[in-house]
Amino acid sequence: MLPVEIEEAAEIDGCTVVQTYFRIVIHLIRPMISTLVIMDALWYWNDFQLPLFILNRSRQFWTLPLFQYNFKTEYSFDYHMAFTAFLTSMIPMVIIYCLCQKHIISGLTAGAVKS
Repeated sequence: MLPVEIEEAAEIDGCTVVQTYFRIVIHLIRPMISTLVIMDALWYWNDFQLPLFILNRSRQFWTLPLFQYNFKTEYSFDYHMAFTAFLTSMIPMVIIYCLCQKHIISGLTAGAVKS
């Protein structure tokens, strides 16, 4: 929760409610918003069950986890192709995590210590 004193100070300085929201509140909650966006992106990127139920009819609709799942057949498993697909599907999320690591850490630790 953001302190009310910050909003009162902005009102005294002449900001309207909309200006206070866009100039102060958004900047204070940016680490939390970026953490939520990154965690949700990871969730949707790795989602398996919903695409399995909805998109498993045709290969043209498969997501990456469905392609990885379908390397397995009843009697065999193509390890080379499966692990290549695992590595390839991890690369974009690892790059995004490396670029946004400071936002993730600051968002997770925001508000942990009262100052």
